[in-house]
Amino acid sequence: VRHGIAIGELRWAAELRHVIAVCVQLPGVDQAAADFPPRIHELSRLVQQVCRRHEGVLRCLAVDDKGVGFQLVFGLPPLSHDDDALRALRSARELHAEFALRGVASSIGIAAGDAFIGVLGNDLRRHYAVIGDAVNLASRLSHLKDAPVLCDEASVRDCADRARFTALPRVTVKGWSEPLPIWSPDHEAEVRAPVTLVGRADVLDTVDAALARARNGKSATCVVVGESGMGKSVVIGAARRSAIDQGLRVLVGECARIEQNTPFQALRGIYTSLLGLDTLADNSARRAHLEAVWGAAHGDRLCLRNAVIPLDFNDSPWAAGLLPSERVASIRSLLAELLQAAAREHPLLLVIEDAQWADDESLLLLERLGRRLAGAAILISTRPPILALNDLIDSGATLIELRPLTADECGTLIVTQLGAVSVAPDVVASLHERAAGNPFFAAELARYLFDSGDLERSAD
Repeated sequence: VRHGIAIGELRWAAELRHVIAVCVQLPGVDQAAADFPPRIHELSRLVQQVCRRHEGVLRCLAVDDKGVGFQLVFGLPPLSHDDDALRALRSARELHAEFALRGVASSIGIAAGDAFIGVLGNDLRRHYAVIGDAVNLASRLSHLKDAPVLCDEASVRDCADRARFTALPRVTVKGWSEPLPIWSPDHEAEVRAPVTLVGRADVLDTVDAALARARNGKSATCVVVGESGMGKSVVIGAARRSAIDQGLRVLVGECARIEQNTPFQALRGIYTSLLGLDTLADNSARRAHLEAVWGAAHGDRLCLRNAVIPLDFNDSPWAAGLLPSERVASIRSLLAELLQAAAREHPLLLVIEDAQWADDESLLLLERLGRRLAGAAILISTRPPILALNDLIDSGATLIELRPLTADECGTLIVTQLGAVSVAPDVVASLHERAAGNPFFAAELARYLFDSGDLERSAD
């Protein structure tokens, strides 16, 4: 917007865009109190910090006869992400907890949908507007008292299989002709559901074959590809349990969109566990542990571990004299050497989740390891498209594409999730069609219908 103003051209700032709106109401803040100005300043800074951390936009602060409120929007350019709904949910949870610590009551509404965004006004006065049903609905939900955080159907679907929600009774909302379904996010840690694995026997056979190769001292790599909700994490969970049962050591790395440009970030979890650092609270304890275990063998190279895990080791004289290209090559060599040594002692399963957000250095190292890391299986999950993983696949990795469930498989999943003996065929057909064979959506729809009373358990 600033650039458009500078060049005198704002026509292209207007667009229709999918956004997630978060409206926060603070009904207990007394606007007439003497300490209101510094109080609202403190709360505004808190909201700004949380919003910035999750890369959303704090669009406005409202102080009126309805009370004090904030409006956050996720998905605005240039801060648009695949997981904006999850970021919005995390922000809401964090804000509610922070307000509670300060003795401030809060109610938060989250809604997703298409909205008009652009500049409204003239040369004398203008503002950057976000106009749409999602914004209005989030505001309406924030005034309800059913739960501290309320979500609409679209935002729940956007979170896909990354969080668990509880369906609440439908509510009548001003501006909507029909009662709307609403959800409350559960307080438990984010999970990926459903936990039941249906229609994936062939996938597990392929993964078990990779684990068998690792047990026999060979290498194997599998790439599991699927849209949100297709069950990637359920497959990964089953593979991890199978690997543990078969005596493999499991090391897990998770990729984060916000760190996509940080070298080796996808491997941080793997090396944190491999080096025995996951139970040590601070860097001083971690450095002492590494110096005691690895100091004799890797003295000059201890500092290279900073590239994967920020440990604040000072550069050794040898490392300080390396050229940038030599340093990168030395880091890659060290990381490969550590895993090769571990695999010689014990067969490994290396798991990389959400590889669509993996950094280039991690992918390059995985490609090299996949070909010559004897005694290890590498299992990677990602959403399409898979362009960044093409080199890995071309080098011999097995591609596993998760297909939509059939109607029969969908019926089996729903029966399992609801603890029923059977589900009426017309119900299964309807849920299968609406969910398009997506197991997470099918399970969530079934749970919602059951919890809301629209789907009842028969005495038969």
